[in-house]
Amino acid sequence: NVDGVRQLLVFARLAKAPIHHFSTVFVCGDRAGLCPEDAASFGEPRNVYEASKQQGEELLRAALETGELGGLTRYRPTITISDPDSAEMQCGHGLQQFLRNLKRIASRIESRDPSGRLPILIDGRHDDPVHLAPVGWVADVFAKIFNRPALHGGVWHLALKRPPTASQFRLAIERHLGIEIEGFTECSVPRQEDAMNPTETLFYRLCRPIRPYISQKMRFDCDRMERDPELQSRAEMPFDARWWPAVYLEAHETAPGG
Repeated sequence: NVDGVRQLLVFARLAKAPIHHFSTVFVCGDRAGLCPEDAASFGEPRNVYEASKQQGEELLRAALETGELGGLTRYRPTITISDPDSAEMQCGHGLQQFLRNLKRIASRIESRDPSGRLPILIDGRHDDPVHLAPVGWVADVFAKIFNRPALHGGVWHLALKRPPTASQFRLAIERHLGIEIEGFTECSVPRQEDAMNPTETLFYRLCRPIRPYISQKMRFDCDRMERDPELQSRAEMPFDARWWPAVYLEAHETAPGG
């Protein structure tokens, strides 16, 4: 995210070429409320990943401001998940890891409790947004922008106008994994381990890298997509419960390091 950008800049400066850079909506760091595409500054990064994305973007922005580049278009996608029909995904990290951990813990609970109910409270409130989209949707929107030079430049949030809520997220998980989750903390501040039961402690330790993305207090505008007639319908795409195909989880259950 940083050294790769530096190497890319070496070549781009020589040719004064335009750069198309993939970042993340979470480059905004720790902040609440609306995160606009044209925000002039970042919040405090919550982890190394966000810090590295911020550093990469700062390098590119500085090069653009000094006239070293032929242009800069930044794409900030939301969390990408598997496609509903093919269940294809480029990796098994992020929310896929979250789902696999839920499934593993559920299998252990079922051996002692046939009901399969997980004594886990998920961080956040039931109506919090969960920012995600299928990887195919992200790729499709990117291709439409990339193939239209008039749209190049600036920042594009590749995010849905109305992301699913935490309740929809929970119901889709329960449907595809055949489990029942206790509920939500209904609190904006993540709990400490001394306030958790043993199952929750295990779960959140396993999910530590992605915990900040389970409960999300920020929202992301997608004004540029909404202003474009061809892209407006993509921003309006509704949540589809098929975004959590069980086949994906089963296919990766025995994957190396999974």
